[in-house]
Amino acid sequence: MEIFDTARSNRRGRVAYLAGALPVLALALLSPLTASAQVAFLDPPRGHLERTHEIDLYADGEFGADIDGGGGFNRLHAGGRYTTDGALNRNFGLGLHVAYTYDGYRFDEAQSPSCAPDAACFEVPPWENIHTTDIAPSAGIIFTPGFQLLAWVPMRFSHESGRSESPFTGGVIGALRIVLDQGRFATTLGVGYMSELEASGRVFPVIGVDWHVGERWHFVTEGGPYEGGLGTVVFGPARDVKLRVSAGWERKRFRLSDAGTRAPNGLGQHVNAPILAGLDLRLSDAFHLEAHGGISVAGRLTIFDSDGNRLLEEDYDVAGRAGVSLQITF
Repeated sequence: MEIFDTARSNRRGRVAYLAGALPVLALALLSPLTASAQVAFLDPPRGHLERTHEIDLYADGEFGADIDGGGGFNRLHAGGRYTTDGALNRNFGLGLHVAYTYDGYRFDEAQSPSCAPDAACFEVPPWENIHTTDIAPSAGIIFTPGFQLLAWVPMRFSHESGRSESPFTGGVIGALRIVLDQGRFATTLGVGYMSELEASGRVFPVIGVDWHVGERWHFVTEGGPYEGGLGTVVFGPARDVKLRVSAGWERKRFRLSDAGTRAPNGLGQHVNAPILAGLDLRLSDAFHLEAHGGISVAGRLTIFDSDGNRLLEEDYDVAGRAGVSLQITF
C-alpha cells in the first residue's frame, strides 16, 4: 500500500509542477506572436547557498533580414558575462552579474534610396555598432534552503559608438525562490521595474524555472535580470550530449550617436522573437559547449528622436539565426 501511495503522490506532484510550468512554457512559445510583451526570463534559479562562479562566452548571428520598407541587415551579437552568487552565512547571500555585449549591424543600402539624406529610414544605415554593459548586484534572505527572498539592482549602459547623451537605465527586481521535490523543481517568481531611455519606466513580471521532469527531460528558463530571455526544453538519453529547443523574445533600446544623420542623439530599438534548436555538449564538469540554429520572427526596428518621439518603425521578414556559446563553471 505504501508503494502505491508513494506513486500516487509522485504523480500528483508532477501534475502540480506541470500546472505551474505550463504558463511559462506557453508564454515562451507564444512570444513570437506577442513580441511586444514585457517579461524577463531568468537563468536557472540557484539562489544563494553554495558560492558559484560562472563565465559565459557567446556569439550569435542574425542574417538575411529583409526590412518591409526597403533594405535589409545582418547582425553579429557577441560578448561575455560573469555571474557569481553564494551565501555569506546561514541567512544572507550576495551575488553579482556583469556582462558586455557587442551588436554589430550591417545594413544593406538600397540601390536608389528613396529617403532624403536627413530623413529617418532604414534604406541607409541608421546605426552600426552597439555596445551594452550590464551590472546587476543581487542579495538574498535565506529562510530555508527551499525558500528565499531575492533582489537585484540591474543597471544597463547601451549605446552606439560616438554618443554624447546618457545611455543609462536602471531598476530593481524582487522575487521569491521556491524549491520542491528535493531540488528537482525550482522557480523564481517576482516583479521588476526598469527605467526607459526618454520614456516612462516599465514594470514587468520576472520568471525563472528549473524543472527536471524526468531522467531525460529538463525545462529551464534562460536570461538575466532584464526584459527578454528564453524558455528551453532539453532532452537527452546521454549525460554528455543533449538536444534543446528554445523560444523567447529579445528587446534592446539604445542611445544613438550624436553624429548620425538619421536621429542625432536619438534612440534605436530592436525587438524579435527567436525560435532555436541546438545541441548541448558537456566537455567536463566545468566546461559546457552549446551550438544552435533557427530563425527570428516578429522582428521590428524603431528609430526615435532625442526626445523619445517615434520617427519610423518597420517590421522585417523572418531572418536566420546561428550561434555558439561556452560556459565555464567553477
